[in-house]
Amino acid sequence: MVAALLGAIVALPSSARAQFGGRGGLGGAGRGGMGRRGGMGGRGEGMPGAARRTEPLVNSVDLILKHGTELALTDSQVVRLQRVKSHQDSAIEVVKLRLDSLPGRRGGAAEGGDPMAARDRMQARGEAMMAYRAVLKQGRDDAFGLLEKKQRKQAEKFESALKKEMQEAEPAGERDWGGRRAGADNPLSQRDLHVHS
Repeated sequence: MVAALLGAIVALPSSARAQFGGRGGLGGAGRGGMGRRGGMGGRGEGMPGAARRTEPLVNSVDLILKHGTELALTDSQVVRLQRVKSHQDSAIEVVKLRLDSLPGRRGGAAEGGDPMAARDRMQARGEAMMAYRAVLKQGRDDAFGLLEKKQRKQAEKFESALKKEMQEAEPAGERDWGGRRAGADNPLSQRDLHVHS
């Protein structure tokens, strides 16, 4: 399930994680990022014009439950979706705890701190973001697997509408590589991992 996936990701040795978390990895800023459908999205290479904006993070599980009436979810579907949500919430909490356990964020190289320690913190934060995106993708896959074809198409429309709304509300220049505005509600903020639903 989601928690098992997260455990596998965070347990990877640094040499293996580098294949996923660096430039061009999952959620990376270089080539070869995952596609749009799972919300993984790196910037990609070979895109026309300026580099496309990083996709906003959307909690598809919560979004589906929120629009349960419009999607005509059955009682059985709601129960199963709540189970998916529970697994996803638990996995996200693990990422939060890992992020909160990182050393202080002050004292970077520009402030006279240890540049190696600053680099390690940045790498750890990037790995936490990678794990977060993986949790959201797995939750989405599990949730969509419980929907009928017509419901999936409608849910995709809700996702697209929300992403468009978020992108219009937050210009590209004001969002970080994780797809959200830097600040208190940033997915890599000091206290929380935040996502829209």
